[in-house]
Amino acid sequence: MVVRLILVLSVCLCCSAVSYKEGEGIQVYVNKVGPYFNPHETYAYYSLPVCRPDKIKFRQLSLGEVLVGDRLAESLYEITFRKAVDNAVLCKSTFKQEEVDQ
Repeated sequence: MVVRLILVLSVCLCCSAVSYKEGEGIQVYVNKVGPYFNPHETYAYYSLPVCRPDKIKFRQLSLGEVLVGDRLAESLYEITFRKAVDNAVLCKSTFKQEEVDQ
């Protein structure tokens, strides 16, 4: 059985308006993932076989984020304000057929 998961990347900019200067880094967070037709079944993003940092740093959550089940962690994506990037490789992974079948 193949379960399709929607990967959700959340760019969290807090509750207030944020302004950036040209060349300033923007922190991107990853969130929970789960099947489209069952929003109550969720998994931490880094529980999947994806590129991950050596040490996962979780963001402190607000009460509302906790109540909806968010699990925000810093991602490896590097985004710089007003800097165009055509293509960039985050990492390369090789999987065995058994891992793909899971």
